[in-house]
Amino acid sequence: MTTYALDSLALFVCGRAIGGFGEGGAVNIEFEQEEWENKSCVDGKVISSKILAHPGTVEITLRYDSPSNQVLQRMADARSVGTFTCQYPNGDLAHSDDCRVQKRPGMADSTSPGDRVWMLYLQQLEVTFAGGA
Repeated sequence: MTTYALDSLALFVCGRAIGGFGEGGAVNIEFEQEEWENKSCVDGKVISSKILAHPGTVEITLRYDSPSNQVLQRMADARSVGTFTCQYPNGDLAHSDDCRVQKRPGMADSTSPGDRVWMLYLQQLEVTFAGGA
């Protein structure tokens, strides 16, 4: 298993660099559905259909004082759609031309501010894995 420091991650939303990740912060990128849909027929055969859409989600954890919170806040307020690009130090790349804020961070009543978790929706997520995985 390879672990990377998040400060060496290149993350851009709407062309703006995103940084200031939270304590133990993470950038989690997930596909929303499977590559194939399988249906069983009455005769016992299985029909497989390739799913062409590849929507995904990204969960980004930022420190409460990160300036990137303002970038995502403005995007959410304007209901903007922009690009998403995330490149890992090993060369893995995730990209979408259609990115929007799906869920804003919640708020908690506490004596100290916590991390802010943003959920982004990617309409067509394209992932390229670098060699040597």
